[in-house]
Amino acid sequence: MNNKEDMRKFLLGLIFVSIIILPVYASTGVNSCIYINDSGSYTLTTDILDNATGPCIKILANDVDFDGGGYTIDGIDEAGSYGVQTGTNYTNITVRNLTVTDWFYGIFYQGTSSGVITRITAVSNVNGIYIDSSGNDNLIDNSTVLNNTNYGIYLYMNTNNTIRDNTANHNGESGIGIYNSNNNIIYNNHFNNINNYNIDASNTWNTTKIEGTNIITGSNLGGNYWAYPNGTGFSQTCTDANNDDICDSSYTLDASNVDYLPLAKIPDLVMTQDNISFSYIPSEIENGEVKENVNVTMNATVYNNGLGDASNINVSFYDGPPGQGNNIANATITNISAGESQNATIYWNSIIGTHNISIKIDPENTLLETDDSNNNASKNINVSAWQKYYGNISGNINLGDQKGNSLINWSWDTNQGNVFVSKIPSLDFNNLQALGRKKNGEISPDNFRKADELLNMTPGSNNATGFLNNNITALFGPNGTSPRNVTSFTVYGKKIENVAIVNSTNTTNYNSVGTSTFIAGILWDTTKDNGDGEYGDDAEELVFITRINAGTTGLGNSSHNYEIAIPSTLRNEGNVYFFVELK
Repeated sequence: MNNKEDMRKFLLGLIFVSIIILPVYASTGVNSCIYINDSGSYTLTTDILDNATGPCIKILANDVDFDGGGYTIDGIDEAGSYGVQTGTNYTNITVRNLTVTDWFYGIFYQGTSSGVITRITAVSNVNGIYIDSSGNDNLIDNSTVLNNTNYGIYLYMNTNNTIRDNTANHNGESGIGIYNSNNNIIYNNHFNNINNYNIDASNTWNTTKIEGTNIITGSNLGGNYWAYPNGTGFSQTCTDANNDDICDSSYTLDASNVDYLPLAKIPDLVMTQDNISFSYIPSEIENGEVKENVNVTMNATVYNNGLGDASNINVSFYDGPPGQGNNIANATITNISAGESQNATIYWNSIIGTHNISIKIDPENTLLETDDSNNNASKNINVSAWQKYYGNISGNINLGDQKGNSLINWSWDTNQGNVFVSKIPSLDFNNLQALGRKKNGEISPDNFRKADELLNMTPGSNNATGFLNNNITALFGPNGTSPRNVTSFTVYGKKIENVAIVNSTNTTNYNSVGTSTFIAGILWDTTKDNGDGEYGDDAEELVFITRINAGTTGLGNSSHNYEIAIPSTLRNEGNVYFFVELK
């Protein structure tokens, strides 16, 4: 028992000794520029802005921890000024969690050794972070040096410093400058400057390859990421065949400085059908989604799912499969940062039929990507092949002699008659026949397909992939040979039987077409027939017909007395001709 009791006392003594020998410093709050002359912890409690005196924070003691608290120390761009400066030959100084702007030197370690500079943001200074003369065994990490006039990070006459996990972008002279300094190790940094380095001594630019998340979110640690703002940096263009996020070849800075494991950061541009959209002015149609000859805005949203930024991305739009003959237009996206997206937009004048619009990113395959197979996508746009006309008709019926003298003039008040539409300026109304019938009235089963071919309303016409519910074959006949709905029309006293019809107001509504308010029938003019009695081989013309139906409601929810649907391609040089028979 006595031995155990003695052991307890011994352990308690050890614990007591451990507690009393650990120094505990209360952090001193700092709210203005200050000289720090004593060891200890100091914490900035507010921003210091537009400071005209310098240095703002000067450290003249060993064992100092200065925590910026996430605040900013801001100068006025005065020559020779310092945001934070240490005195000469001090050790174990840490400056962290601070933003420094508009100084000649953002952070300046003067002959300081065994120090730490971490989580610093140095922006718009002349020099961002500067370690001068005999500053050895320091660590600079997790910092961002951006848009500094001269150097982002600068070492002069010192050794054995470690520079890691920093981002040095868009600095004027270079991202990092190392002069008369050797045996420093620089790895896992992100450099993206017009000139990334200035060096005159031998240093180490990579650690051994270690699995872990690197500065550009790759899967392995190694060297540094080397980029140029124009997208042509070594890490932006190197190959990475095994996808380990390390370039397949080393990067030689000069004969004495080689990054043997430069980081690879390659973009992956992605196009999917969901990222293709069409916009246009809405219209009342049922054969598709947009009328023909409408200005359609086509937009493709390109995503960059890779680790690297992509610049000067060409995006091509095609009406059909990618190919020069199908190209509608091209657009160029200046830059897409990793994980971001940008839009490519063109304009297209709509053409009848269903069109498969294909988008291809980087059609010339000039960009290096992790995956080229996801650069293509397509989406259909269905353009109506039909135009609708409606209105009101009024008139008088006049009986005259051959000299043009009017004998009798009747007011037309029966509101009965027919309206005809054709692409030719004159018709022989005695020679009209129902499409789908021969001249003698016998069935002619291939007429609807022939009409579509002659009107360029078949798949392949104008790059259209199809005409779903959008051509004569689909609308007037369920199987392309016989009509779906028929009626008879009396034209100038002649009854024409078996005329294929559709509902003029809604051509895709096939129910009770014969009793619809407005119908459109399809005829052919047999005048040009050479004797075989068949439509389509002698340039015979199509004629569309509708009955006058006074005071009824149709398109546009308006009241009118005629309404007719005709194919858009029926127009001859932009014209169609209307004829009216009043009864």
